[in-house]
Amino acid sequence: MKLPAETSAAELVAAVEREQRQIGFELHDNICQTLAGTSMLLETIVRAVSAGKPISSKAFRELGRILETAIDQTRSLSQRYRPADLKGAGLMNALEELARENPGCTFRCEKPVFLQDTEKSLAIFRIAQEAVKNSVQHANAKKIRITLQRLGAKALLHVKDDGKGFNLRSQKTAPGLAVMHYRAAAVGGALRVLSRRGSGTTISLSVPAK
Repeated sequence: MKLPAETSAAELVAAVEREQRQIGFELHDNICQTLAGTSMLLETIVRAVSAGKPISSKAFRELGRILETAIDQTRSLSQRYRPADLKGAGLMNALEELARENPGCTFRCEKPVFLQDTEKSLAIFRIAQEAVKNSVQHANAKKIRITLQRLGAKALLHVKDDGKGFNLRSQKTAPGLAVMHYRAAAVGGALRVLSRRGSGTTISLSVPAK
């Protein structure tokens, strides 16, 4: 599947807007809710102290647990949108973490794939990230398999799911697919999408490894 020429700048902007809304959703529905729980528990402790009542150690343990949850949620969000150093083994580590964060998702890399070009590593990671997100949110996939390998002078990424699939003709200008194609082209790579209704979707990416 080639990058559709009719994809407009407006559609790409829409894709970016969608990503920003997703960040806002996660901040509000996860981190903010957790911090709200922290605030409520602190208020309970303050009222008890003001009334001269003893504070049980259980309350402080619960407060610590909620704060740890907020830290984990913040760290997860940060890593998702700003992954750590992707040079060397960093890409493999990031993809493994991506798989770990999504139920039913696995990562396989039989032989280590080392890339020193951060831009290429970032493109591979972002495309895998988008593919997994689409599999989970739109394809209702139960199983997702991410594979990374080195073949000659190319680094190859495959993301395959068992979801409901889609009609490529009707989705060829979808913002998410367009962004993946642009990311691939920006680092001299090529993206291929295979999908059929009821048969799942496979995203294949080839990127020069040097």
